[in-house]
Amino acid sequence: MSFALANIIDEEFITNPDVYFVFLLRKPQDTIISFYLKHSIMEEDFSEWLGYKPSYDIFQKIIANSSKKPLILFSEELSSSPESTIKKFCEYVQIPFLEESLTWKSLDEEADLYVLWHETKKKDAVTHWHGNAINSRRFTPLTTYEVDQHGFPTFGEVQNPSDREKIFTIYEEILPYYQFFQLQR
Repeated sequence: MSFALANIIDEEFITNPDVYFVFLLRKPQDTIISFYLKHSIMEEDFSEWLGYKPSYDIFQKIIANSSKKPLILFSEELSSSPESTIKKFCEYVQIPFLEESLTWKSLDEEADLYVLWHETKKKDAVTHWHGNAINSRRFTPLTTYEVDQHGFPTFGEVQNPSDREKIFTIYEEILPYYQFFQLQR
């Protein structure tokens, strides 16, 4: 979640030759709906938590201070073409691609995520937010949400009309940041 990093990434970190920068983004409409369905509360910081503007701000810091151009990946590519996407990642960070990295053992309920992932949330919160990842064994297709005949999001999944209106506004606010990243490739 880029909002958590925006204020701690400094010039020393950015200029470190051992640090690589990878941005993984998902279509804004799918991110919004997924986050809303998990969080189900429209708070003032909702847009910031989605991370598009913080990602943009971090990207600008990196471009201004690093000799390494960041790698930009999209979640849709990772889920639909995991092998080529992971190969691209491995090439960028200069590590060998291992075929076995495309599958893994799912974690059981007893897994200590504090140790494995350095996760500090309470167990029920971890399961709420990361349940699919915990139970996964490979990359799978992403959930997609309703669009109209032109491919524009309808946000029909949001039942509360007031929330839907706010979500349209947030979508229009963050879409230019996503489009910026699309153009950087």
